[in-house]
Parts: sequence; structure tokens; C-alpha cells
Amino acid sequence: AYDALVGSGWKTDDNKLKERVYLRIGYVKMGRGSNAAGCGGGLVTPALDIKKNCASTLKVSFKCCIYVAANGKWDPSTMQVRVIGPGTINDDVSTGKVFVMQTERPVEWEEKTLLVYGATNATQLVFESVEETKANRWFLDDVQIVKAPMALSGRYLAAVSYTHLR
Repeated sequence: AYDALVGSGWKTDDNKLKERVYLRIGYVKMGRGSNAAGCGGGLVTPALDIKKNCASTLKVSFKCCIYVAANGKWDPSTMQVRVIGPGTINDDVSTGKVFVMQTERPVEWEEKTLLVYGATNATQLVFESVEETKANRWFLDDVQIVKAPMALSGRYLAAVSYTHLR
């Protein structure tokens, strides 16, 4: 399954060892419970399918859920999305967005959404752990990257294809 994921253009983050990304049936588990070299995990999208010499505003949505151990304790409840290459997240300056996953019902999936402005065919997105010094396990599913509606972007958009993790 890992080879199929990588064959589709996704890769593990160069800063996060691939043994920290686990494929489960229908979703991905990120991170480890303990590791002296770091505990987080990360996945990088393929370069986005945007017309050459064009920039687009993209709507990115995904589901995430924190890991809860058998004893009922959960790992840190943060993960982030980061831009590699052209583009900013939710404004004109940020290249990363940290998301906090809720802890009231820690085993439930949460949908997160963000906008990427100025994305080109050289843009990639990283879905990754924030905490690296202690256990940081969480789950990722249903990644969708689509052209943002005109009402959200306020400008002309080039074509972009649908990208899905499964």
C-alpha cells in the first residue's frame, strides 16, 4: 500500500522518516509513540496540476483525528499544513497553518479547511506533525484539493484537478 501511495505522487516528508507514516485501511496514521530522533510524521502532495504560468486559489479540506492510547490518554492535539514552493495559506504571508484537534471527543474525525493563495504547478502541500519531542500520533483522511469558488478567491482561477489520498 505504501508503494501505491508513493506511486501516485505522494511522498513522505524529507524531514520525517517514512517509518513514521503508517497506512491503515482507508486512512493514514502519522507519528510514533516514542523515538529519540523525533516522533512526528508527514506526507507531501505531488506538485499540483495547475496550468503552467498560472496561479490559483485552492480550497484544501481534510479530516484528522488525534490518537488515543488504550489508557485513555491522547497525544498532542496539533498538526499543520505547510506550503512548499509558491503560495500562502489563508493570507498573503503565511506558509503554514497549525490546526488544533479537539479533545472533548478525541476519537471523532474533524473536518478542517484552508485556502492556498497563489498556488502554481510548482506548489506542494505538506500535512505533518507539529510536536517532535514526544509522542505525536494522529490520523489523516479524505484530503481534497480543489479550485476555490470565485466567491472565496475574488480573482480569476486556472484549472486544478481533484487530488484525493485514497
